[in-house]
Amino acid sequence: WNISKPFEFKEIEGMKDLPAYVEKVYDLEKMPVEIGGFVNIARKHGIADGKNTVFATIKIESDRAQIKKFSFGYSDNARVYFEARLMYEGTNRYQTRDYRYLGTIGLFDSVYLPLKKGTNRLSIAVTEGFGGWGVKGMFEDTSGISIVP
Repeated sequence: WNISKPFEFKEIEGMKDLPAYVEKVYDLEKMPVEIGGFVNIARKHGIADGKNTVFATIKIESDRAQIKKFSFGYSDNARVYFEARLMYEGTNRYQTRDYRYLGTIGLFDSVYLPLKKGTNRLSIAVTEGFGGWGVKGMFEDTSGISIVP
């Protein structure tokens, strides 16, 4: 995953489409996936001065036009943009699923990505509330695709 520097969520609040310049503005840096399959954003970034959101991005190279299911997890809030278009918005905070739910990062949500032949971009805006933040994702079927730096 490539992770941006933190910014205030209000900078993208309400955006259905991301401006083309967004990745240049937010200065992406590669972060490793940890045991458990997620990127622990808290290892690199805390929340300061209201800067509670980062972009987590990947590029998907596809050998043909196809639709692929992408399952993902996050903490605490997420907005999934595919090719700069908003495809999902949700929350996975403490006690949001029921009173016992701890807000863990699991592959609980999915989107179907309409990949075009060539390079496709997926960006997840992850917003932190409290208790740590991270993101993970997985394609169940990787035939015809690869993740590129």
